Amino acid sequence: MTLSLALAIALALSSALLFATSNVVEQRVAARAPQDESMRPKLLVTLLRQPVWLAGFAADVGGYGAQAAALAFGALLVVAPLGAFGLLFSLLLDAAVNGRRLYRSDLAAATLLCAGLSIFLAIGAPSEGHATASAASWAPAIVVLAAVVAVASLTRRHVRGPARATLFGLASGMTFGVNAALTKVVVGVLGGPNPLSVFWHWELYGVAVLSISGLVMVQSALQAGSLAAALPSMEVAEPVVAAIVGLVVLGEHLHAHSNADKMLIAASAVAMLIGLFALARSRAAQSPPTPAPVDRAMSQA
Repeated sequence: MTLSLALAIALALSSALLFATSNVVEQRVAARAPQDESMRPKLLVTLLRQPVWLAGFAADVGGYGAQAAALAFGALLVVAPLGAFGLLFSLLLDAAVNGRRLYRSDLAAATLLCAGLSIFLAIGAPSEGHATASAASWAPAIVVLAAVVAVASLTRRHVRGPARATLFGLASGMTFGVNAALTKVVVGVLGGPNPLSVFWHWELYGVAVLSISGLVMVQSALQAGSLAAALPSMEVAEPVVAAIVGLVVLGEHLHAHSNADKMLIAASAVAMLIGLFALARSRAAQSPPTPAPVDRAMSQA
């Protein structure tokens, strides 16, 4: 293992842990916010008044910084799958905070996820692709993302409970999956011979737009239901979308030298998805979380 790969892995896992911390902390506050503020910037205004939520947001910012640093050292196909550990970390933290237990099935799912990821990285040996891509290459990903976000926004008054959390979680996961790919481009430009040229790259402004809109969608998902309802679609969609964009748009690739290697890579990907879905259905996170203390401003909103 090279030093760059080791740094990418360590930073990606740190990012996943910080994002998990933010999910657990922010959900306890977002669940108390008025439902009619869902998918609207006003939701952030309400949450910004809450000191507990601000602590979670600080972890969020740290997680994004760690993810950007990881992308400076490794390919999207390395960093994105490691981000899936955020689901495991979220369940562990949520269980600790709310006094729940994890079951043997959770440990088995975590083992399957770790084994699948280890095989994927060892056999696939993901490598870097293009530093940038044309706007036309990004168009399909942007169109699909816009369609999902539009559906989530238009149906927010008609869908309630776990279904709403799942829908918003899917929209936010896809948003941050595309955002991770754009961040990869921005980090590459910043590390190049002319870092100031980043201000002439539309990807920088795309990161700003998707970061803010993604934050609104994440809080809407956390507001709509428990972590068990919001996290599955969110945590599965982000690495899958990021990996697809890395392969199709940025030209990253896996080094499968034989049919046996291809079968092992496919099997490892399936194992990771099975482990993720099993963790998503964990009984440890089915109960509502213990609500965080909120101030009078939110209680009267």
